[in-house]
Amino acid sequence: MLLNARSLLGEIFIGPLCVNRFLSSFNRPNLKYSVLPKKGKSITKDIIELVKAKFSRSSGIVYCLSRKECDNVARDLKQAGIKAGPYHAGLTDPQRSKVQGEWITDKVKVRIESGRAGRDGDKADCIMYYSYMDMHRIRRMIEMDGDNLAAQRTHMDNLWRMVNFSENRTDCRRAQQLNYFGEIFDRKECLSNRATACDNCLQQVRYSFPYL
Repeated sequence: MLLNARSLLGEIFIGPLCVNRFLSSFNRPNLKYSVLPKKGKSITKDIIELVKAKFSRSSGIVYCLSRKECDNVARDLKQAGIKAGPYHAGLTDPQRSKVQGEWITDKVKVRIESGRAGRDGDKADCIMYYSYMDMHRIRRMIEMDGDNLAAQRTHMDNLWRMVNFSENRTDCRRAQQLNYFGEIFDRKECLSNRATACDNCLQQVRYSFPYL
């Protein structure tokens, strides 16, 4: 989720020349960030294995690029015995309301969305499956919007940012994200809570202290 900085900025006017500003950090310390390789058509199988191994008693959201992928992933998860349902703009209002209600009441454990976690303050795992092949797919989508060259350049810049973020196995994931918003973040803060430390920071600790 990308937030406009202004939405986090509050101003209190005490006098004509006195303004107090309160700016909140974009950091969400309860989120744990990881990037895993996306292995072609076996990606749904990998998601099923992950859900059953680590999140069998939890609820979650899987984000997909298209409506069709949402429907297919939801179908495959249900066939594997996982209570899942698709949720996207192609559904009717009653269909979306039904999935939303079932997810809230735990009748559905996994919601498959086409483009949110930890808003309640509880720990949440944010796992991105990455394949360089997806870059080509998204680039073609961007290039189809040839009428607005300025927007196209912005989208391409953001795409390469995501490629760099995904392929970077050294720098703190949290620090990279906050840097995008112009915020300086010390990766020591990421490691201050190992339960939510990103994969890169944990990997650095394991490399430095292999007995951990």
